Amino acid sequence: MFYHNGQLAEARWGGSESGTVGYPNWSTFPYRATGAGESAKKNIAENNFQLLKEGDAKGQYWVPAMADAPLRGHNGRHEWFWEPGDEDHIFPLDNLMDIYYKSVGRNATLIMGLTPDPDGLLPEPDVQRLKEWGMR
Repeated sequence: MFYHNGQLAEARWGGSESGTVGYPNWSTFPYRATGAGESAKKNIAENNFQLLKEGDAKGQYWVPAMADAPLRGHNGRHEWFWEPGDEDHIFPLDNLMDIYYKSVGRNATLIMGLTPDPDGLLPEPDVQRLKEWGMR
């Protein structure tokens, strides 16, 4: 998936790393790219990130928003990389469901950051939480 590319964007940043996007959230956009050229210059000049966050109902290009968050982001942590003893920061199910409803439920692609351990494996507590989330 191309994101924030100068010539093509298949997704645009939805405005935070909380895993959520605002409402409304249109998948259409007035430019074919979000990271360079006319779109970036216009947004920087106007200090306008609203277009990135909301899209444009009349836009002619398909550039849906993506929402991203690390699975280990609970209690103020924001861990994109594995750390030992960090299991208390795995999001509880209720928080994950809220993230889901405020991303996928608002027309965005959700990207959950998973943190493999030094052996390249997902820690068992993370795997268990993902299974529980999938069963919800």
